[in-house]
Amino acid sequence: MCHGVVYDAAMHAEVSARRLTPGMALVHEGMGVYLARRRAGKAFHDPLAAAVALDESVCAFREVEVYRERGAWGARLAADTRTRISVAVDRTRFVDVLTATV
Repeated sequence: MCHGVVYDAAMHAEVSARRLTPGMALVHEGMGVYLARRRAGKAFHDPLAAAVALDESVCAFREVEVYRERGAWGARLAADTRTRISVAVDRTRFVDVLTATV
């Protein structure tokens, strides 16, 4: 999953302005405590993956071939592999899915 989302002060403010489910309200409260200690924020890998499971349009995907060279993993664009990786995140769509109340 793309590592393109950090829950930071800007995201906290954006989430604060929304009507939240009880569960998301707990996440919001917990992240407020977290941000008080770590102002840089927290990478939100798992919530991003959950949002993509609900709405794939949260990320842009490309079909690739995965390879390993000189002890490192990589990916290169390729057709007919049935392997896709995320290459970009729609941050606004992510917050919309994360805070959806329906």
